Amino acid sequence: MSINPDGNNTKFNWRILTLLTLCGIFISLPFYNYLPLLIQGDVGHNLYSFKKTLEGGVPYKDYFWNYGPLMPYYYAACFKLFGVQISSIILGKTFLNLLSGILIYLSLIPFIESAVAILAVLWFWTFNTDFMYSFNHFGGVFVILLILYLILQYIRKPEQKWIYLLQPSLLALLLIKINMGVATTISTVISILIINSTYKNFGKLQKPVASLKIFFLPIILSALTYVLLIIKLPTYYILQCFPFFPGYDQFHRSSLAHAFQILAKDILTNILGNPSLLEPASTLSQDLSYKIFIMLSTFSIVCFSYFLIKKDYRKKTPSSTWLIISTVIIFILLLSHEFVLSATIYRLGWVNPLILLFVFFMVGISIKNLKRIYKTIIFLGLIYVIALAIHDKYEFKTGLTQNPRLFIHLKHTEIYARNPPDWTNTVTKTTSYLKTHLKKNETFLALPYDPLYYYLTDISNPIPEHMFFNYLNVPEEQERRIIADMERKNTNYILLSNRSNSREQGLGQFGKSYCPLLAAYLKNHFKLVESFGDWNNPAGWAWPHAVRIYKRITP
Repeated sequence: MSINPDGNNTKFNWRILTLLTLCGIFISLPFYNYLPLLIQGDVGHNLYSFKKTLEGGVPYKDYFWNYGPLMPYYYAACFKLFGVQISSIILGKTFLNLLSGILIYLSLIPFIESAVAILAVLWFWTFNTDFMYSFNHFGGVFVILLILYLILQYIRKPEQKWIYLLQPSLLALLLIKINMGVATTISTVISILIINSTYKNFGKLQKPVASLKIFFLPIILSALTYVLLIIKLPTYYILQCFPFFPGYDQFHRSSLAHAFQILAKDILTNILGNPSLLEPASTLSQDLSYKIFIMLSTFSIVCFSYFLIKKDYRKKTPSSTWLIISTVIIFILLLSHEFVLSATIYRLGWVNPLILLFVFFMVGISIKNLKRIYKTIIFLGLIYVIALAIHDKYEFKTGLTQNPRLFIHLKHTEIYARNPPDWTNTVTKTTSYLKTHLKKNETFLALPYDPLYYYLTDISNPIPEHMFFNYLNVPEEQERRIIADMERKNTNYILLSNRSNSREQGLGQFGKSYCPLLAAYLKNHFKLVESFGDWNNPAGWAWPHAVRIYKRITP
């Protein structure tokens, strides 16, 4: 049985999808070899992990990894296909971003006018924030949108095949980021139960118990996978790789009120304009996009409230519309848990695409009865902002290519990035020193969190750990094991960056608030041989960056 959708777009159109994909490629093209920032910690953590996976390393066992085990294999495949370059990883995440946009289009097209669905996708590709803290995120967002697409197809045509297709999708998400997988599984179960209670007599899956059973398999399989990967690892190391427990997260737990306060402040800042090093230079299109999306969001909220209040509208609105609204809201609420618990704004990156989908869906069902002239004005306004932003992207890339100091010319790292010149100078000199002075079988340890140097030098970390901060609660047992491994694996150099004395929340001071044994080992068995960068100013995320290199004292 098929439920009549709100729109008339029941026939799949390959031509439109092909044209949309070409538009997505055109929008993405300026940034095929660009990162907003190349970060020695977070981005280095990703790059080194992907490279280790390519070389046969296993997540957790052979290198520290604080997400699910699936995405390192995806990006290792990108390295395999396109070469060990950061541009290969950018290509991999761009591909996932393109697929995510296509899923937004496919999710919306059966229920609203095609013009609105197309604009939603173009808006997503044009203004979707680059989640550069972790490339892992792009795979997670794609799978979340895939799961939502399958549920919306189930709303449109409740057949058992959509339920069964949810199983491998949920399994994949659980293996990308476990807490997001759990939250999405709960959202899916709640949504399916609501749908089944609304649509009667659709087979055995209409029964609540049967609906719940179908989702046990992804949870069981993912749990077995994690157990097989971590079963022989020390408890302290497992807790560090899965920072879901109190005391193992950099950010303190926050209240709901504080989270909303941070969100309101961020929205206001974006409306007023906020030039940032993390984004391309502030442009008219960026400022307009924030303002217009807030207007669209407000419009959708007002329309939704009107639907709830007006009895006539409630009667006229198809049940499929209410089911879509409730499903997307459930997903947004449950997948916002990271932001709510930490009040850290970048963690909304998981739900921003869902918010965009919801807003354009509400716009689509709200304007369907408007006169053509008003629709045309809205569409032309959105197209103007999108076109202006695309023009700005190409102008921005032209500016990058005309500024040679922004091009980082290192092995595996030929990209443009907006790191300050002193950062690039420090990284270049440090990498050169390590490659010149370390012998063939020597290793080095980078402290407290600088795995980018392992990636740049092609020298593996002598231990699985490559992050050492106060919030990780490194016990004495772990320090003694690390020292023993360093002795056994011919580790004659230690790299210590200025983040070892950081003012950032939860990081602490090396040797004082964390790792006293490692600090004593460094002091008693190594001597300072070289220093690069600015040690006078406080350390930052990617600025300023300074490094000291210590060599083992030989008898």
